[in-house]
Amino acid sequence: MPGKLWEIHISNFRNIQTDLHLDQWPVLIAGKNGSGKTSFLEALYTLSNGRSFRTRNPRLLIQRSKKEALVELIRIPEGDHLRLVIVRNPRVFYQKKAETFRVVRRIFPVFYLGGRFWELIPMQPAWRRRLMDDSIDRIMEGYRTLKRRFQHVREQRTRRLQQGLRPGDPEDETWLQTFIEHAIAVWQARAYLIRQIKKGLQFYWRRMFPSLEIDIRIIFGGIKPQGYEVVADEEGQWDRLLDYLMISRDREYEKGQCLFGPHRDDLEVISSYGPFWETASAGQVRAFLLSWVLALDDILNRLRNKRMGIFLDDFDAELDAERVREWFSFLDERTVILTTHRKSWLRHEGPYQPFRIQQGRIVKV
Repeated sequence: MPGKLWEIHISNFRNIQTDLHLDQWPVLIAGKNGSGKTSFLEALYTLSNGRSFRTRNPRLLIQRSKKEALVELIRIPEGDHLRLVIVRNPRVFYQKKAETFRVVRRIFPVFYLGGRFWELIPMQPAWRRRLMDDSIDRIMEGYRTLKRRFQHVREQRTRRLQQGLRPGDPEDETWLQTFIEHAIAVWQARAYLIRQIKKGLQFYWRRMFPSLEIDIRIIFGGIKPQGYEVVADEEGQWDRLLDYLMISRDREYEKGQCLFGPHRDDLEVISSYGPFWETASAGQVRAFLLSWVLALDDILNRLRNKRMGIFLDDFDAELDAERVREWFSFLDERTVILTTHRKSWLRHEGPYQPFRIQQGRIVKV
């Protein structure tokens, strides 16, 4: 896709030293393991989010023996000039003025899938909650603050339960009402996401697996209700969730922890063969996550007339050539960067701009 131009300069970010001119999309970068493919995507992700998806220590992002790392991006026709400087902590500049990462995430939203994400999302509910929360953050301003407030309230209530909070204590009702208020705010945001993303997700999925139907829903609080399911768009659902909160109170007093709430939610996927996470192949899991990201990008475009930067690490692993070709047909008008260790992609013409990476330097093929 011509028309969107990215000028990228990266220096001393892990092993990356490169200057890039990207004017055709999608971009495909091929290279051996350890050549810097993931580090390149990590640099752009950190520019947007102020944190890495691999480490919490920003000093590890700076190349050894160097004092600082620099990531710079100029986007045309948007006219954005973003500059990330990492010394002890990341600092970001927009149009040459210091800015917050909260603002930069709105200007330059990105989404990364790769590495352990491919493996851990189907295995662990915590990673599926992360998938939902990262997705909501791209389309709903202020969600991180809302989620952080719930976490703070949950930690405080857990501390009081461990200290011996009991029914009838003067502060018991106050703590419970505060917890409920913040829990429902998170639940409403996650329910909104599921309603928005379901149709698009199913559309892209059917293009790759036309004979296998899937559906998605949230298991609120991590508990499957007996006799009926709590569905994301069901009228009166919040009253039912409040019932479960009240029912769990006695056990919470006994265990000294919050047993029911958004911190126990799970993203359930049902396929024609049964529970998706337990029956799907590695390739089907990848296809699901790719469909999810494309549907999320469509939501952002519909709500804010903006596209995400989509970064897909080892995008073609576990997918056969036919489905990869089908998937490429969805990438028109999107800003997508793909990485692969298979250099065969560089020997064939395709609907992408090919690059080779070696020892942290990226060159056009």
